[in-house]
Amino acid sequence: MCVLVLVVAIPVVTGHPILSYPVSESMVPTLGPFDIFFVDPFPGALHAGDIIVFDSISRGGPAVHRIVAGDVKGWITQGDANPNTDQTSGEPVVTADRVLGRVITFPTGSPVTIPKVGVTASAAKVQLVRAHEAVGAGSTLLVIVGGGALLVALF
Repeated sequence: MCVLVLVVAIPVVTGHPILSYPVSESMVPTLGPFDIFFVDPFPGALHAGDIIVFDSISRGGPAVHRIVAGDVKGWITQGDANPNTDQTSGEPVVTADRVLGRVITFPTGSPVTIPKVGVTASAAKVQLVRAHEAVGAGSTLLVIVGGGALLVALF
């Protein structure tokens, strides 16, 4: 239960995720679409080779790519499967204020993942949004996850 509280509380308090998943193939073979990965929301110093989650200006939301160059003034990022850097495609250099966290890796450099679980998480999120919309904007949606169960209450 304590882990569940942290998984929910840290993103709410910090605005930084601790679990996420890519929806594209830009990080294949390192991260496949919908592979859940873990994020350190307090990454400290970043270096070339680190995989980060950042607020992408060009995509209008979070992106997960590898730092390929740069320093604290701004990092150049690129998906492992992409032929060009994000900055070549119009993304501004990634500054510290846009970094949401660093992907947690094993000592070998491979990300800690739960393969394909993001598909289920994504489908559940869509259903929750639909349920909330069905009862109206003035309602409150309460979601409790624990012990492998999901409880949804609308009031």
